[in-house]
Amino acid sequence: MALVYCELRAGEDSLENGTMTSFYLPMPVTKAAVTQMFPYEGEYHFRVKVTGNYVGMSDSPSLWLDLTQGPQQELPVFESVQGKGQTIYVQALTRNLQPVILPAQGSEQVHPDEMAAADDAAYLERVGANMPLGVTERLPRLQVDPSSSSSSSSSSSSKGKGSVSGALSDMAGVAGKLFKKGSSTLSSVTESLAAGGANLDKAAGSLWGSVTSVAAGIFGGNISVLSDATVESLSLLSDALDEQIDADDSLLLALWSILSLDSHLAEARQESAGYARISAGWKIMGWQKEDPLLDLKTTGTLALRCMLHLGTRYTARTQDMLVRNKQNHKTKYPFAIVGVNITLLLVDVLQLKEHGFIAKTNGNYWELFEDSTAFYDIFSACFLYMDKLWTQHNAIRADFGKLTAHIKETVTKILNRGPKSMAHFRRFAADEGMV
Repeated sequence: MALVYCELRAGEDSLENGTMTSFYLPMPVTKAAVTQMFPYEGEYHFRVKVTGNYVGMSDSPSLWLDLTQGPQQELPVFESVQGKGQTIYVQALTRNLQPVILPAQGSEQVHPDEMAAADDAAYLERVGANMPLGVTERLPRLQVDPSSSSSSSSSSSSKGKGSVSGALSDMAGVAGKLFKKGSSTLSSVTESLAAGGANLDKAAGSLWGSVTSVAAGIFGGNISVLSDATVESLSLLSDALDEQIDADDSLLLALWSILSLDSHLAEARQESAGYARISAGWKIMGWQKEDPLLDLKTTGTLALRCMLHLGTRYTARTQDMLVRNKQNHKTKYPFAIVGVNITLLLVDVLQLKEHGFIAKTNGNYWELFEDSTAFYDIFSACFLYMDKLWTQHNAIRADFGKLTAHIKETVTKILNRGPKSMAHFRRFAADEGMV
């Protein structure tokens, strides 16, 4: 089986541009098989990503090859990724993506210019559906038909809940036109939502998740809202969880150096011959044994990378935290074990294990992780917050679980506010008292 990532390319000014979907297909993968599984209506030209060596251009790391040899043309595997197996990347270039006409709500006229990406959420709120959409999870291009204004108003009043249920029905129609199959199923979903009355706001927020879940069931694949850059960034993190650490691993050596463990051993009047995989210096850092690998079985190299980022970016504060907590007392926290646990906390929040994030159909914060260092910056913020809470509350080791749960709740709340960059994340974190 091969995992196929397929990106919709509809022009830079199109709201649909960059929409991602992924699905598994048996090898060999053909153009006909991709066309059959591709879940969007319209006419498309497909391209496949290949290495430069595949076409005799060794100087080029990758390029896009047009699929022009008929439906049985086989698609080459671009790479083999641990945990995902054979991976193929496809672009679908639209030829005739037509706008879907959505009736105006009441007498209000909405100019098409107001449908720009930055104004999607505001528009949907005005038409009565509180359904925030990220850049890559938007419905097809929406336009307003002013001539339908009066009929829309009368029909919505007959539905009891007015604009909200009317908007839900309209959205179901739009989604049904976007996908090749399943429009009747989508209509029944929204009819039941409209009948729910008090739960309409919640139902509207989960509509897109229902749409993508139905589509995934129909086509046997996963509909993802993640961009290529986000998938690549998170995949590297996920792969690091399974990455083996060698006896002379450069990450361990770098961590030993950045934390000045030789100096700490000297202060403790313990001899040191410099870096060693097994050393008393690791216990000063907070590992449970003199061999740090015993505490890294569940995080691969990821926890090491996180702590190395923290020590590099916040060198003085890291040293201060290490010095204050290197004594093995119940009022101190083990620096290394805190690092491992915060790593696992974020792995759980982002579903990094076995690339679980690929199937995500909701969440308005994924754009943040197009920045390949965002995960490490968030780890650092969480670690510094743990130290802040520990100091403020005179915590002991028995409090560690409660503090970890609080940090997880806080970082989840910040992500749910939809930060698009680390600058946004830090601003939201300040609102929550995290920094």
